[in-house]
Amino acid sequence: IVDNEIMKTTYIKIQKAKTIVKAPKVTAKFKKSKYFKVTVKNKETKKMLSNVKVKIKVFTGKKFKTYIVKTNKNGMAKINTKNLKTGTHKVVISTSNNNYKISAKSAIKIKR
Repeated sequence: IVDNEIMKTTYIKIQKAKTIVKAPKVTAKFKKSKYFKVTVKNKETKKMLSNVKVKIKVFTGKKFKTYIVKTNKNGMAKINTKNLKTGTHKVVISTSNNNYKISAKSAIKIKR
């Protein structure tokens, strides 16, 4: 109690903005340059999100490699498939950004 007034504590909960993530499956030839593209859009405003770090995990069996890529002005983040081995790779997309909720799954198929 301060000067006969009761002190109150107010909590504000900030929710992550919901997003629309598009990551179509890609089929590429072994050792050929082709890009796996991820587009991120704000669900409410329908605007593309730029400069958002997207975490792309590419699985080869039980092993995986993590790529952290920033989206460009068109809301697109991309990785080159040139260094991937032949076979089907599971892809998991997420972010460590506290402002956006980004989550999706896809696949990359590399043929000989």
